[in-house]
Amino acid sequence: MYSLINPPLKLSAERLLSPKEFVRLVEKNRSSIESAKFIPPKLGSNDISGHVRVKLKPGHRYATK
Repeated sequence: MYSLINPPLKLSAERLLSPKEFVRLVEKNRSSIESAKFIPPKLGSNDISGHVRVKLKPGHRYATK
């Protein structure tokens, strides 16, 4: 007989945020950010803002509210 074991839910400490979300995170909790890297939009895209890849320190999480 087989039993399925669900792996524990792993939330990655790295998030891809819009510039507005990144500014909100910096204003609320700057100390939780370990590193941040700007990712420009793809060539030919209508999106001019790009994204920010944020790595959070261990024990911190990003809430969307």
